[in-house]
Amino acid sequence: MLHSNVVAADIVSHIANEMKDKLLKTVISDKLPFSVLTDKSTSLSQKSCMMVYLRCSISQSCEPVTVFLDLVELCGLTSHILVDALMTCLHVCALTEDVLSAYWLGLTTDAG
Repeated sequence: MLHSNVVAADIVSHIANEMKDKLLKTVISDKLPFSVLTDKSTSLSQKSCMMVYLRCSISQSCEPVTVFLDLVELCGLTSHILVDALMTCLHVCALTEDVLSAYWLGLTTDAG
C-alpha cells in the first residue's frame, strides 16, 4: 500500500515516461509515419506554454494513438519562437532531422 500521494505520482510519472520512450523508439525503429499536434495555453503562473502530442499508428490493426510528449514553456508567441520551441522538443524526444524529414506527415495547431 502506498502511503504517499507524492510516491504514487512519481510512480505514475515514471511509467508514463517509460511508455513514451518505448513508443518513440518503436516509431523510429519501425519507421512509422506520424503527425504532431500542438496546443498553446497559459499556465497557472500566467506563462504561455505549448502542449506537444505525437499521433501515429503502431499497428495496422489498431487505431492511431495520441501520446503527450511535453509541455513547453514559451518565452514569447512569435512564429519563430514557436517553431524553435517545437523543434527543440522533438529533438529532445530523439526525433532527429532525418526522422522528421522522412516520417513526419503533418502538423496540427490550435487557431489562437
